[in-house]
Amino acid sequence: MSAAHQVPNSGSAPAPNGGKSPALADAKTSLNKTQMDAIVKFNSKIKLLATDMRSKFPNDATVARAHKRVMLATDTVPQFIIDAIGEYLISYEKQIHARDEKFFLANNFDAEIKAGVVQEKIDLVLYIMPRVKDVYLKLGAPQRAGYMTLVDEMLGAYLDYKLG
Repeated sequence: MSAAHQVPNSGSAPAPNGGKSPALADAKTSLNKTQMDAIVKFNSKIKLLATDMRSKFPNDATVARAHKRVMLATDTVPQFIIDAIGEYLISYEKQIHARDEKFFLANNFDAEIKAGVVQEKIDLVLYIMPRVKDVYLKLGAPQRAGYMTLVDEMLGAYLDYKLG
């Protein structure tokens, strides 16, 4: 199997500084350890997905820009991505836990994106979702299961963050 068709490792290898970014250390003091750990876990998963997308579309400027934004946001404002994406994950909790591939592939998420994304970023998001589906469709069953696991783990981390 080529490297282009391998699923990202969903293991949680520790990041530098024990997985805590300097910005997370400066986060609101109202965050407890469970919430901070959930942010770190969520961000590690979204970084895996963004990096995998980047490796599969190395010449795509929009994918590169999205990758750069995910990396920058998770490193400088760690709560940003989990706050922005978490509510979408919650709204599809049933489908995520059921690993409902047909739902994911059939849904274009247009209404949710347009309702929740700043207007100037809609084109970027609307472009990335089909690219994610393109990658997903090229994967074998074990790799697809790995992607589903990553999304399920992101949902779990978000729930830990909210309930923390």
